[in-house]
Amino acid sequence: MVKQKNHTARNNTVKAHRNGIKKPKIHRFTSTRGLDPKFLRNQHWAKKFDKKHRNRKLKNKVCGNATTVCIIDAPLRTREEAHVHLRLGI
Repeated sequence: MVKQKNHTARNNTVKAHRNGIKKPKIHRFTSTRGLDPKFLRNQHWAKKFDKKHRNRKLKNKVCGNATTVCIIDAPLRTREEAHVHLRLGI
């Protein structure tokens, strides 16, 4: 007697194309997991002192009593001022 057939891909391509083969979805923010640590450290400081990034964070920040009234074009703080404001929670 002949042994039974172990595998076939006969109808699989037809079934796959019935709903269309789609590309994987591209996420807005890619994961930084597994990236070069040296690059990540530099990226952290680059973002921290980048005006555009800072304004975006300020815009999304909740100020005071649950209202989003933040000054977007706020002047950049020095490190000492930033440290004081962080301690005070401003």
